[in-house]
Amino acid sequence: LQIFSFHTGSLISRHNVEVNLTQENSEADLLGLAVLSDSQHCDNKTLIRHSVGHCTTRQIYKSILSGESRYVFSGKIKIAPGAQKASSEQLNKNLLISTKAEVNSEPQLEVEADDVKATHGSTVGQLSEEEIFYFKSRGISREKALDLLSFGFAADLVERIESKDVQKWLKEQLKKSFFKLSQ
Repeated sequence: LQIFSFHTGSLISRHNVEVNLTQENSEADLLGLAVLSDSQHCDNKTLIRHSVGHCTTRQIYKSILSGESRYVFSGKIKIAPGAQKASSEQLNKNLLISTKAEVNSEPQLEVEADDVKATHGSTVGQLSEEEIFYFKSRGISREKALDLLSFGFAADLVERIESKDVQKWLKEQLKKSFFKLSQ
């Protein structure tokens, strides 16, 4: 299973995903990207249940925020007592373009088996003025620098999408979204 959620145009959006792994050797990739500006708000909530062993899940959710936008990530992984040899990764990365943007991130693990690989993490950061200066010193505008750095931040998610047609469409949508970031 591969799920990709992309949030960019709504004033308020919420995306809930619940995955229940009930067959051994099941795999699920949950990918999400939010590019928000102005006063947009996005909630992403995930719940992954490893009910049996020998299953693999990967979650990567990213946000790029400008203006007074707000992003909330709440992800929970539950690994049941009998789900030995489960493997689960969860990561939430957030890039703040403005000082008024806000992120609330809650990655959570609930592990009841003892032979598993389970990781989770969250990062929130801003672009440094040194990064922007590097581009400007090479004749690239601040706006274009924000576009390039934001695309670089999102690129690994785009490349994970299996469909080349969806990748192409998403790259076009990202260009439109990044234009709003630099306004």
